[in-house]
Amino acid sequence: MNEYPYFNPYAPYMPMQNSAYPPSNQIQGVRFVSNRQEAESCAVPRGTKALLMDSNKDIFYLKETDMNGISTISEYSFKKVEPQQVTLCLKRFPHLSRFLAMLRKQQLTLRR
Repeated sequence: MNEYPYFNPYAPYMPMQNSAYPPSNQIQGVRFVSNRQEAESCAVPRGTKALLMDSNKDIFYLKETDMNGISTISEYSFKKVEPQQVTLCLKRFPHLSRFLAMLRKQQLTLRR
């Protein structure tokens, strides 16, 4: 008879997870603050980051707390990203320049 009736040697191995600390580099939900002082006073759990949006200015803060409980805060400003216009300079692409010249010659000969 089996001494351990609940032991199953074919069961999959499932290691225990440490739920005391969340995974590192996890970003918490977005929170709104009114200024930097309020952002500095926000509690952020160890090993995580928090995105703090300033309600009064176009600024956001990224507050990080390491596993030792030491917090750092970085301040960023919003800047609108303008779409970039692509300009093609034929001097930078000599093969393309020759190809276009060849096409122009062919069009001229076809028109005659």
